[in-house]
Amino acid sequence: MTDSIKDKLRKIRALTASPNEAESTSARAMLNDMLKKYNISETEITDEATKERFFKFSNKEEDRLLNQIIFMVINNKREYKLYSLRSSLTGRKSRALSVELTELEFIQVKELFPIYRKELKKAYKDVYQAFTIANNIYPENKSQSSKEPTKEEIDSYYRALKMSQGIEKTEILKKIGGA
Repeated sequence: MTDSIKDKLRKIRALTASPNEAESTSARAMLNDMLKKYNISETEITDEATKERFFKFSNKEEDRLLNQIIFMVINNKREYKLYSLRSSLTGRKSRALSVELTELEFIQVKELFPIYRKELKKAYKDVYQAFTIANNIYPENKSQSSKEPTKEEIDSYYRALKMSQGIEKTEILKKIGGA
């Protein structure tokens, strides 16, 4: 069996640990079919040895998200240490971290991070819009655009509208008065 097939099997196996039950079940079925097809066992594609793995991120929120994903993947199976990397030239923290992971854990984190990062960006947009709705921070004489909103824009607005109902309106006079 080629390394590319083993890599594909490892990625599918990583998806069996997905928090999405449908995705996990589907991945498990696909993995079982492929293991049968290639006449190998799951242990043959499992590498339990750990080694240092590196992940890059862009900002503090992505750093927190990456840490959460690593914690979820490791799931208290063992202790682990995260290391923020420092640039040897400037001594400043760079936007990367390293952690000891097995091959399977590494694949899981590598596959999950971009998915959750994309969804988090969408959620931040909705939260921002919800905050502006809850606090009435938008112009009163909003010019009407001739462009029809997309279904995605409408869905985003309704999610934000629902969220805005749970956001407490900022009391400006109290903030200015120091209360």
